Amino acid sequence: MDDKNGDAWLNAAQCAARTGVTVRALRIYESHGLIEPLRGENGWRHYGRKEVIRLNNIALLKAAGLTLTQIGNVFDAGEPCLSDLLHQQIETWKRRKEEVEAGLTFTETMLKRLQSRQSLSIDELCQMVKYFGLSNLGVVIDDHVPVQEQRRWNDWWTNHADATADVAAYTEVHKIEVLLPMIALMRAGADPSSPQVQDLIALENRLMTRYGIREAAVQASDAAPLAGSKMTEIARDMTKEAEQYQEEAVQISIGLTSGLSEFNMAARLQSPLYQMLQDMCREFAKLHETPRGPSAPRLDAAVERFRKLCHDYDLGKPEVYARWCRILEPGWAADCGNDPRAVWNFIVQALEP
Repeated sequence: MDDKNGDAWLNAAQCAARTGVTVRALRIYESHGLIEPLRGENGWRHYGRKEVIRLNNIALLKAAGLTLTQIGNVFDAGEPCLSDLLHQQIETWKRRKEEVEAGLTFTETMLKRLQSRQSLSIDELCQMVKYFGLSNLGVVIDDHVPVQEQRRWNDWWTNHADATADVAAYTEVHKIEVLLPMIALMRAGADPSSPQVQDLIALENRLMTRYGIREAAVQASDAAPLAGSKMTEIARDMTKEAEQYQEEAVQISIGLTSGLSEFNMAARLQSPLYQMLQDMCREFAKLHETPRGPSAPRLDAAVERFRKLCHDYDLGKPEVYARWCRILEPGWAADCGNDPRAVWNFIVQALEP
């Protein structure tokens, strides 16, 4: 399927893989009226040249610090000039380079102190929260989340020094063992589906389990429940902020060009885990949509397969992994249909004893 300019249309998964924007983020932008993908006869969304140009503008305006509501107001006033936005982004990158270099120095210093079993002061712990993006609630919060809810989220990280330290350790290890080798493979022209790249995707999952990243995200979200669905978006954006911070730090420090986010997303979408999780989520979606509810044997069998998947791919406790997917709902995890949160809720409930 091609548009009037001869360019191929992209489905949601393809658009996510090639732009680095998660499927969930595409849905959020659409719900805010920022993009209007074409709908095929089967109801699937298709993204063309117009939508991708709009995604570029959204990304640049987000980088300038605008919320989605503010971005919508900009678009209502007229489509901004892409070249003007790029000039502004150049200036933003110049400012952020110094911030990233300072963040790298600070993180390395804190990690050395933790490794030498020195305690960190409350000021240093608060500074760690700031550097890891955990105090930046992201553009999704807009003005709909109460200030006290934001404070609960930040307070949880401040009061859980072990979890914050684990995030610091994970950040450093992930950079060395996953990001740098991934960059080298990308620059060498490796295919995202190649065994070497897929080994790094598997290692990334093992590291998240080893350092308790998913458990921390789940517990932090439990500490700030009042914002409901908005809090899940906050958690997801904070994690994305941390990942982007790592990527930017590595790219700036060794002079790399962009493209890592897209390459990593493509690798995740082509991973065996994604394929199996995709099929499994579709199965749970069908069970969830059964008019009179699924039979116990069918549901038990699906739950057992999910538990085995978590074991085989070293995803940690199935209950934690399911809750993590429900909270953060990463775009690569699986396409669960029109209401992925409802499906993940169903999976979480099915895993309860």
